[in-house]
Amino acid sequence: MKTNHEYLANQTKYTGFGTMIEIPIADAIAKNGDKFTVPYRGSFNGKEFEAELSFKKSEKTGNYFFQSYTLLLEREGFPLQHTFYINNKPFDPNKPDGLPRNFTLKEAFNLLEGRPVLKTMEFEGEVTTRWRTLQIFEDDGAGGLKLAKGEDQKNFKMRSYPAESVKLDEAVGNLKPKELERPSAYQERIRSLERGNITRFTIVSGDNEYPRDIEVSMKYRTLIMNIPPKGKVNEVGQEHAKSGETVSEQKQMANSSRKSQETAAHIKEESVPKSSNTKAGRVSKTAKGTAHGSEAKEENAGKSNKKVVRTATKARGTRKVA
Repeated sequence: MKTNHEYLANQTKYTGFGTMIEIPIADAIAKNGDKFTVPYRGSFNGKEFEAELSFKKSEKTGNYFFQSYTLLLEREGFPLQHTFYINNKPFDPNKPDGLPRNFTLKEAFNLLEGRPVLKTMEFEGEVTTRWRTLQIFEDDGAGGLKLAKGEDQKNFKMRSYPAESVKLDEAVGNLKPKELERPSAYQERIRSLERGNITRFTIVSGDNEYPRDIEVSMKYRTLIMNIPPKGKVNEVGQEHAKSGETVSEQKQMANSSRKSQETAAHIKEESVPKSSNTKAGRVSKTAKGTAHGSEAKEENAGKSNKKVVRTATKARGTRKVA
């Protein structure tokens, strides 16, 4: 029979917080208060974030339970903060980590970064597998964008879409990545995309191989292939995995659009405002940690190039794949 401390240590570990907070949890339990919080600090892909874990004592059992964690990070100059609540229903024996329907720390990070997560959770009273996203920005009514908050004015609005909105096997398979030669490696990368990660695939063109970072875009119901930092369009081209549309760097697109009127009208760009006066509470005196266990393995090589413009274009310098 696990003690309350062992139970919480195991639960937070598999949520993605590792083992570094076991001692702070034990110290807080010993104080026997009604509730307590544990600060945490970590990073994914070189980007730092802060979190605060909340625990509360049950009036029935006297044991503490993991109530929620609040994640805080900065994106394009905006301090973003969202609280993820923990489902404390009985463990599912078919789940190796024993934590059904909860967002892991890495998945929560990906959501705040604007990427969708395919998750089995309760939706409108039914447990289903759906894509989940956070609506981070909305129209401010003056031609710009502002942070989109829910009714409580604290958390962002959670959106839900059918699992078939983006058929990963089909979309990625159309690119014919080299990983198809190794089914286990291919499925591992598909699962990585489902968790909201930017995932690297090797695209083969003739005798050449090109590593490309891919992510899911729920806004366009497709995959986005990110442009390499050098901004050079090569033989394989940069394209939407679903539609085959070419994409180019933001800087290249801006220069081309000024010199040519051939640019297609439907530019698919995820606009993010540059700055804001919005403030979010900071978490201080945090324990320091990094990605844990299987979540750390999902941090694929290469960072997302946020200056990518997703567009169909005939602008100079781009090439479509036949």
